[in-house]
Amino acid sequence: MGSADSKLRFRSTVLRMGNSIDIPTDSSYWKIFWRDPESIADVFELITNAELRAIRERNQKNFLNLVRIVTYRLLSLASDSRFPSEHVSEKELLNCCRVLTRLLPFVYELPELKPAEKSMFWSLSFGYATTSFHKLNSANSDSATVGTDMSSHTSSGASTKVRLVLACVQLLFTRHFTVEAKSEALGTDYSIWEPGIGCSGAFEPPSTKFDANRLEILRLLLTLVSQCMYNTPKTVTDQGSRYLTCLVGATPRLQMLTLLCSLLNTACRVSRNPNENGLVFLSAPAMELRHLTVTYSIQLLVIMVVYPIPQDVLFMKQTSITEKNPHNMARYFLGKIHKEPEMKFLCGSLMSILVNPVSYTAEQEASSAFTIMKKSSGDPPTWALEIVILLWEMFQCNKHFRGYISRAPSTELSTTLLYYIFTYRNVEVYSGFVRVCAQFLLHVSSDTQFSTQLLKTFDLQQYLILPQNFMLTSKGDVGTYRDFMVTQLSTMLQNDNLEAEPANALTSTLVEILYNLVPIAIPEAEATQINGGQSTTKRTPYGGLSYQACNSLTQLVVRFSSAQFLLVPGNSDLLALVVSTICHSITRHTKASRTLIFVIARNHALYKGVLQSVNTYKPMEVEEEPEEVEDHVTDSDDSRPPSIRNSISSPRPELGQLSRQNSFGDAPETTEVAVVGEFDKEINQALRAVQPVGMSLRAKGKQPKDAPLSQTWPGHKALRYILATVELLIQEIPEFNAFTALESIRILSRVELFDYAGVFGRLALAPEYSRATEWQPLRFAWSAMALGWYESIIWGCVFRANELIKGKCLSKNASKLEAGASWFGWGKNAASAESQAVDLPSRVLLMSTPWVETQFLLFSIKQQSKTGLRNGYDMADSLIRRLSDFRLTKRNSVSSVNSVASDELRIDSPVASQFIPSRMASVGSNHTPRNSISSAGVYSGIQTRKFSNE
Repeated sequence: MGSADSKLRFRSTVLRMGNSIDIPTDSSYWKIFWRDPESIADVFELITNAELRAIRERNQKNFLNLVRIVTYRLLSLASDSRFPSEHVSEKELLNCCRVLTRLLPFVYELPELKPAEKSMFWSLSFGYATTSFHKLNSANSDSATVGTDMSSHTSSGASTKVRLVLACVQLLFTRHFTVEAKSEALGTDYSIWEPGIGCSGAFEPPSTKFDANRLEILRLLLTLVSQCMYNTPKTVTDQGSRYLTCLVGATPRLQMLTLLCSLLNTACRVSRNPNENGLVFLSAPAMELRHLTVTYSIQLLVIMVVYPIPQDVLFMKQTSITEKNPHNMARYFLGKIHKEPEMKFLCGSLMSILVNPVSYTAEQEASSAFTIMKKSSGDPPTWALEIVILLWEMFQCNKHFRGYISRAPSTELSTTLLYYIFTYRNVEVYSGFVRVCAQFLLHVSSDTQFSTQLLKTFDLQQYLILPQNFMLTSKGDVGTYRDFMVTQLSTMLQNDNLEAEPANALTSTLVEILYNLVPIAIPEAEATQINGGQSTTKRTPYGGLSYQACNSLTQLVVRFSSAQFLLVPGNSDLLALVVSTICHSITRHTKASRTLIFVIARNHALYKGVLQSVNTYKPMEVEEEPEEVEDHVTDSDDSRPPSIRNSISSPRPELGQLSRQNSFGDAPETTEVAVVGEFDKEINQALRAVQPVGMSLRAKGKQPKDAPLSQTWPGHKALRYILATVELLIQEIPEFNAFTALESIRILSRVELFDYAGVFGRLALAPEYSRATEWQPLRFAWSAMALGWYESIIWGCVFRANELIKGKCLSKNASKLEAGASWFGWGKNAASAESQAVDLPSRVLLMSTPWVETQFLLFSIKQQSKTGLRNGYDMADSLIRRLSDFRLTKRNSVSSVNSVASDELRIDSPVASQFIPSRMASVGSNHTPRNSISSAGVYSGIQTRKFSNE
């Protein structure tokens, strides 16, 4: 359809479906959908979303018949042993994929169509008969018999949509279509796309043809399983997606292993240098094509691994898909990776994607121009959200990976996660990404093996290559990684506007991370083993907190005890958590806590003031800020997060914001208005860690209604223990009132040797603070609502992937990369000759997402203001993109009525910032919707060799 006339004819023909006349299923009319379109733009842009809805409403039968007939045609072509060849058209199959990608969101969005969709595609009476349909639908047939009455087709053992899912997997490994073949033989070849897990070898330049075909199939697969987008966060884990259930639960072992390894290795390849990562092309469309293929590969992998099997699985038994309850085999197989080289490859590749923007050496600055260009944008890495989620999932489902990353990479991972929280916590468009980082950091901080590694001394060389604004403001020793994290967390919590109402939803999670970090210490018998045989510094024996970290912690206590802070509902619990973790550290590790006790004793009056503030607190009272802590670290402007330009959409909800990177990188953004959803309170409650004794909802429910804070504050016991201990210490060491700096070491030694056991015996410590009981860190527990939030973030990321890649990776960097290719010769090794073609990529690239303007419920869209200066940028950007598209395609086109300027779209979070503490079910509980699979199963682990049918 190169000419405008042919496009108009196609458009008018399609609109005939909206007439009152039912089109027979055996009419030649249906052939236009797989024979006429030349590109995906023909399918998406010639008919608007409003016109598709009008067709659906006026003649639902025609609309559903189109979906069904195109599905059958795709299955017929995919099952033909001659595909792809001149006898079985590759173009027709791709057009079938495009039409289904276009239509399925409009099937999913309408609840009234669910019964019809289940009847058509999940009932055996409407099943797909390979023999009969193939005979009627032969590729060589010129007859008009597309199909007779579909209800007459008998089933060959599985429903239509199961076959469609499996056909898509098969098409991803079809010779001469998506994988290379050494001979002219056709059919499937289950060989892994890239070297890495399950396959060894050298990296080859990516094939534009294979990438284009893979992109079409991956996009269809994502659309097929996107039913999840049309459920609310509260119901998505129960409802799920039948297609996704079949994909992760019914795909045969060989296909599943090959698919997982291909997707995983594709994700890992992007961490390589520019000559090997396969991302650098001289042609902007080819570059966009490769980036999108990588993006959809990573996102499909994440969706498969995260997916919890829903309650709706009876259909799998009814349609003979399986006789047993299905399990998420993608998650199972990922949990079976165990060999040391595989762990090193996975961890090194995934961590490299996250760490490169945080710390890079002077040598990298000089040699890796591509990396520097990415860093200059001020945005997180392109796939940062997906990689963080993948690391989190691997940490949960693979004990071998958990053990590996809890060793050497633990310090690098925790520092990197903290950096992203520090840098982007106040940038609304990254709220979802930051929240995932925070929840992941909370999860790993509750793991004893992981957190103990943070007691290592911070490597000076690693510290010096951190971004300047992320370094500590004071000079001198950094101390341990735990010291650095405690100081940064305390500083962040002090600098943020915590009196705002509703309070920042991130604050509670940061306090919970702090709660987990403070009380950890090295057992005396192991004190020389943590740092590779070197003991910790004399000033902080047994991994105790440094002086700077203790000072920051004390400042935070004072900050949290202010009347302005306590006015916000729930903030008194945050103060109680900080005081409680200090008490745990003192009562459980007295020798390691000597510096902390020293600092508290020096600021004894301030801690007494905290108790007085709580006891005399009145809801409407606002007092002056308490005096500053002695010898505190001075805050500076460098400690604040830098301004972020060129914001991209945040990983989905906190149901994050959706935006496409503007072609004009410095164009100003309009003010965003937060939209509060109906699930805010439940999501915030679900994301809270299981609270300690006395702070759960059940404990609060037993308190008198409207009782003053002096009677209900859960930190009373901890603060009284701290004050009583310090007061007895001061009586024993009167020099606390006045001593010189030279005498501080002697005072610290006396603090360490003080008789704490006798003091604690007299105080009769509560069981939760006694050494006789095991300290319990705060653990994040999965629930249905928490998983709903999690999935909404992932699907929001999928929703805006197309515009993110188009805007961030191409519009901004294309000219720089051309220069880089010229200067450094990237194009010689990173791109093949066919990658320079413009026509092939342009036929498969979309201007917008397949789900745009559909009524999804998992997250919400916020319209951006179109007033002021921004409007001029939007108009210019839209015009340039259209002119660029005209230049690249070199053909006439009909203006797209439904072309959406993606700058107008934002994913908005339905999550309010107020937290409500809640006791969730244990992670190991049977009530958690995460599908726990025993290692004793039918399937064996992944072998590190190429899979094939042979």
